[in-house]
Amino acid sequence: AEVLQDIDVSEDNEITITWDNDDSANPVDSISIEPMVSSSTRAITRPAAGDSIVYVSISRYLTEEERASGTITVSGLTQNTLYAVDLYDTSKPRRYDKPYNQLTFRTTGPAVDPIEVSRFDDLSTILQTNDSDPTIPEGVEYHLPAGSYYQLQPFSIQKGFKLVGPTEGDKPQIELASNWNVAAAASSTARMTIDSFEFENIDFLQTIDAGYFFNSGNSFEMNLVSFKNCTFRNFRRGFWRHQGSNYKRIGEIRMENCMIDQCFGHTGPYGTFAVNNEGDNIESVYIINCTFMREADAGRARNVFDHGTPSYPIHFEMRNVTFYNYCDGRRMVDLNNSGAGSVAIFENVLIASNAADLYRTSGNTERTTTNIYGTSEYTRNRQATILEVSANDLFRDPTNGDLTITDTSSPIYINRVGDLRWLPECTSDPLLRASEDGKEGKRVPKGRRPRTERRVARHALNTLPGHAGRCKNDLKNR
Repeated sequence: AEVLQDIDVSEDNEITITWDNDDSANPVDSISIEPMVSSSTRAITRPAAGDSIVYVSISRYLTEEERASGTITVSGLTQNTLYAVDLYDTSKPRRYDKPYNQLTFRTTGPAVDPIEVSRFDDLSTILQTNDSDPTIPEGVEYHLPAGSYYQLQPFSIQKGFKLVGPTEGDKPQIELASNWNVAAAASSTARMTIDSFEFENIDFLQTIDAGYFFNSGNSFEMNLVSFKNCTFRNFRRGFWRHQGSNYKRIGEIRMENCMIDQCFGHTGPYGTFAVNNEGDNIESVYIINCTFMREADAGRARNVFDHGTPSYPIHFEMRNVTFYNYCDGRRMVDLNNSGAGSVAIFENVLIASNAADLYRTSGNTERTTTNIYGTSEYTRNRQATILEVSANDLFRDPTNGDLTITDTSSPIYINRVGDLRWLPECTSDPLLRASEDGKEGKRVPKGRRPRTERRVARHALNTLPGHAGRCKNDLKNR
């Protein structure tokens, strides 16, 4: 029975729980309020702080007054902690009839300043220790210094966080030894709830064979997954994978100004976003100003977004994206069974690959497509305008990862198609700037270019302020 109705969390962590006490067939006589942290971290020692913390739990019978009012107020719970509330009727003879519906909530705690991580710190230990430390709130930012390098052992998270590199200088590099996961909730009937899981201005790589960035079979809810101005290299088996039928909800996936390069060489790959189980509820996706290129083995990138089975509604946007040698022979985006009210927007997409369809959408989906182009390699095309030019002729040096557009008379340049970092204004490359009369920019042999001019700007958003206004306006008007 759906007896438990509401949980209110005040600023000072006083918790008021309300239930329906008008149903005589389903009375309530006891309550359990349990932290959803794993049993191994219910009591933690903090050597640096010189103390220890035991997570508070409550399990007791209700008073007659509480039963009559249908309300209980409790305090003294551990801060910054996900809790599950269960109400029971212990008089019921069968074990599984005793508990009613379950609700979860997270207590709050004082805000903390961003944590400054030095290049000599053990990032794995810092993150894992703080994950189980209730004095560290969810969503705390960790600032990494320019040019730093970390070998990081991911783990099953119990609360969200944000890793941030600087906007100037070389981005921090993080080598992941395995994949992230979401921890299983301590109660088998609960699911872990994460507010945000964010990464910005970081280069990620792996050197293992069967690696992912994220791989989880546990039930969870996550409000935001965000990647901004990041690169990902050598993730050989997959990038983001959901396993099994457990319910998993993500409110928003945002990938902006990112690049996935030289991934997917494993013989059993899962592709970029493998979220194709019945319990996968992805509410919105935004892939903006990104590049997907150079899959390690042809066809093993599989799909960019594999979501053809779930029937939940979805809002999906892909804008200013470039594909080069990616998803060979495979459909890129599959939304074949999305529910009523779904929206799919594809705008300014460039496909320089022998892929199959860009998209498949359900009849419930309102679809909009604008400026979808393919090079001559896109032979399976049914959804793009094909250019009479190959990738080798359109891009400066695609084999070596330089997709700068060399012909400023191309529709790709004129219509601002694909990832904006590869357009001449965005790369701020004076050697490729055409004059206003339409002449092509002249190429200079690479060996003669000054070092600063050989660099292709890694990310348009970072380089925008000092460059031509046209790229800046393209992004501001989005």
